[in-house]
Amino acid sequence: METTNDATTTPDAGSRPWMKNLPVHVVRTLLGLLFVFAGGSFFAGMLGGGGEGGGDEGQSALIAAMMASGYMFPLIKVTELVAGLMLLANRFVPLALVLIAPVAINIALFHFVLTPGHDVGISIFVLVAPLFLAWAYRSAWVHVLSPTTPIGDAG
Repeated sequence: METTNDATTTPDAGSRPWMKNLPVHVVRTLLGLLFVFAGGSFFAGMLGGGGEGGGDEGQSALIAAMMASGYMFPLIKVTELVAGLMLLANRFVPLALVLIAPVAINIALFHFVLTPGHDVGISIFVLVAPLFLAWAYRSAWVHVLSPTTPIGDAG
């Protein structure tokens, strides 16, 4: 009877291949939780109208305009919720990163420009975490970033 003792079947105490990916899993999970909470809380009514009380004119005007459009704020929140769930489920992570990129950039710019000095830590995390994950999943970008990509089945 032949047995194998490789890292995928029975890791020994000195070999922990999953540790190599632990930072990726932690960052992916934290980012996913952040966006699921942000998107889900909007639909659960936990954020109220958003932006009222304590905000300056620019901040209040931007949020009011997005809410008044009737579609923009719900679209952003659906995108946050869907991408966050994709990140938490560890499914379609590169697609989730593509969906969340413009949202993350605008969240950071909102805080850097309209509320300078406030929420700097979360703004940096929202910018850096997707970049870190994009690097971790860099093999997925081969065809996306290729100047010429074959159409259909390349085989």
